[in-house]
This record gives sequence, structure tokens and C-alpha cells, in this order.
Amino acid sequence: MDYHYIGTLANMLPGTDWLPVGDIAQRYVDVATSDWANKVNAAIDTKAQGDLSSLYTTGQSQMQVMLQRKAADMGVPSRDVLLDQLTDSAKVHYYTSITQAHNAAFGKG
Repeated sequence: MDYHYIGTLANMLPGTDWLPVGDIAQRYVDVATSDWANKVNAAIDTKAQGDLSSLYTTGQSQMQVMLQRKAADMGVPSRDVLLDQLTDSAKVHYYTSITQAHNAAFGKG
């Protein structure tokens, strides 16, 4: 939708002092454009939130695999207490980082 072309045409509509047709038409263009933009933004936000959720799940599992592989390369047993603590700590830090990024992206927080 090209707001400026439509708005210019709307403003050029003839009217009188007591009935500014062009001005009224421009207000309708403003309302319609605002409504359209809000719907488009909501659709984009919904998709982005879904994508972010999917990426979070994928990223967290990839991080777990990286930690397990690095531990195996270093000879650490897979059932090591310190490795479990490191894995739990990594989950918390990953979740915190993703939450902060989400809040920054969507203006929450």
C-alpha cells in the first residue's frame, strides 16, 4: 500500500470550510494504513517468536552435544558430576541469553 499516493489524492478532494472532505478522507487513509501495519507487524512478530522458539530448542541441543563431545575428547566420563554441573550451568546461561535477546527484540523488559 502506498500511503503517500493515496493520502495525497485523498487530501485533494474538494470540500468546504464546514466539511473538509479531503481532510476527512485523509483520516480514513490514516486509520486504514495503521490497521494494516498493525496486522502485518503482528504476523511478523508471531512468525519471529515461533522461529526464535525453534532456534532456541535447536541451539540448546547443539550446545549439549558440543559439551559432551569436548568432554569425551578430553577423556571425561559421560556420567561425571562436574560435567553434569557444567551442563546445567550452560543451560541456565543459554536460557538467560536467549530470554534477554527475545526481550530486546520484542521490547519486553
